[in-house]
Amino acid sequence: MKPMRAVLVALPFAMPAVVASAEEPVRMAYDAKQAFDETDTNRDGLVDPPEFYERITETFFHGDADKNGKLEKGEYEAVVVIETDFDAVDRDRDGVVTLIEFFRARGEVFDQVDSNADGALSEQEVIAGFEAPPKPQAEPK
Repeated sequence: MKPMRAVLVALPFAMPAVVASAEEPVRMAYDAKQAFDETDTNRDGLVDPPEFYERITETFFHGDADKNGKLEKGEYEAVVVIETDFDAVDRDRDGVVTLIEFFRARGEVFDQVDSNADGALSEQEVIAGFEAPPKPQAEPK
């Protein structure tokens, strides 16, 4: 029997728990409010870009199971809650997502979820963004 390990994973900035095995990751329940509260580190009721990118960085490195500094497709799929197309995120088409590619993709999701375009995410925007179907991402250039 293969050992199981808990891996923290994310909405653009939220990290719901996932139990990963050598086969398929199994997602556990996701609580958008709890994720928002954990990400809003200064407790001002908003997730601003520094808080967002700090959480994205944590998410990326938690998801990098083999610790090679890149996310393979399975690692990527385990860390995203708002799904995006791996091939669209892997802009250089090398079969892995780098931290920069991850930032770009998650930044696009941040912009989509920021419905009032004020540059920060409220709890309501995060919950609405989680509940709404994802918008298609732009094709790589």
